[in-house]
Amino acid sequence: MKSYIFNKIKNGETPFLKSTKQFLLKAHAQRINFRHAIAQKFPNTIKPDIEIVTIAITSKCNLGCQGCSYGRDFMPLEYLTLEQVKEILDNMKEMGLEHVWFYGGEPIMVHNEDLIEMVRYATKLGLISTLGTNGVMLTPKVMDELHAVGLGRLSIGLYGIGETYNEYVQRVDAFEKLDQNISYIRKTYPKISLSLGWLLMKPTCTKEAVNELTTFAKKHQLRFSINLVHYDFPYFTDGIKE
Repeated sequence: MKSYIFNKIKNGETPFLKSTKQFLLKAHAQRINFRHAIAQKFPNTIKPDIEIVTIAITSKCNLGCQGCSYGRDFMPLEYLTLEQVKEILDNMKEMGLEHVWFYGGEPIMVHNEDLIEMVRYATKLGLISTLGTNGVMLTPKVMDELHAVGLGRLSIGLYGIGETYNEYVQRVDAFEKLDQNISYIRKTYPKISLSLGWLLMKPTCTKEAVNELTTFAKKHQLRFSINLVHYDFPYFTDGIKE
């Protein structure tokens, strides 16, 4: 019984810890809403507050999403070197910025040792690292290496469920790999912050698609956000073949 209670406390599952977390999230949201309300009336009283820096370390991607030409036509084979990223992280430290988001393309497509070193260096500087990924290449081996150097947050983009996903990204069994990788992460690293970013576009803008998303999120006990696709971006289309 003692070990059961201890594990509940360790994993943040007690009613007190859950209610405290909900209170803090609500307080943070109220703070943001208050700041926005003040800024609308007195725009000069509140200055920009940078909370996160997103670094697109590569345009390369392992998927071939029907609605995205970012790494194929718009910015093919672009990337930042390890030294360039370290310089950005040093600048963040000097400016007092605490949260870096490694993004792409697919960030795992950079040389694996470079990505590990980027996260390691950010951790050394006391920065919080988030990896924005499609999750298909986030195998147990890669996840273990990233977690070992301090990665504590993951945001996984989601473009459908099951065969709908595979058809959109134009890769066989991609969703199955993603599902397996998420299962491993939830089982092995229950404390890691893991969320889904659902891309709302014409192919996924249906009641059935949202219901499938909700079922998938509940299966893995994940929170999710819904992100609108920006069709005015030069590298996005609706993903529907004529």
